[in-house]
Amino acid sequence: MKNTNKQISLYIALINIVVYLLIQMKFFDTVNICNDDILSRIQGSLVHVNFTHLVMNLIGLYILSEIEKVIGSEKFIKLILFIIALSSIIETVLKTSCSIGFSGVLYGLLAYEMFIKKEIKLEMIIVLVSLCFINDNNSNISHSGHLIGFISGIAGYYILS
Repeated sequence: MKNTNKQISLYIALINIVVYLLIQMKFFDTVNICNDDILSRIQGSLVHVNFTHLVMNLIGLYILSEIEKVIGSEKFIKLILFIIALSSIIETVLKTSCSIGFSGVLYGLLAYEMFIKKEIKLEMIIVLVSLCFINDNNSNISHSGHLIGFISGIAGYYILS
């Protein structure tokens, strides 16, 4: 029987908040987060540059947490771990720029949701792909991280479904 609440989403939100607070209290050193190894890439998924970054990711998680009610908590945590792992591997192999925050995972959840609802939004895919080719020197947004997360969510749909 599937668990129809959002307990995993709540735990993930709490983990993101605790990591943010520990970094703000200088309990963790974030210097190694942008190294070109898989472990650094995985750790980067839980690091946020400022409070606004954290809040925006938590709002996205809240909105996308409906997926947990649909597929159940066990499959939801497997999906999130899959997205984090695959994204980290791809980013390490491709040597993409440093990507931190939970938004790559959120894009993966968005892709997964589009596939389970059978509502592929071509506009979203075009925007994501286009963003990867825009070099905005005034922004620290990891467009490649979002796209790789999105692709990982699609892979998660086919592998975990």
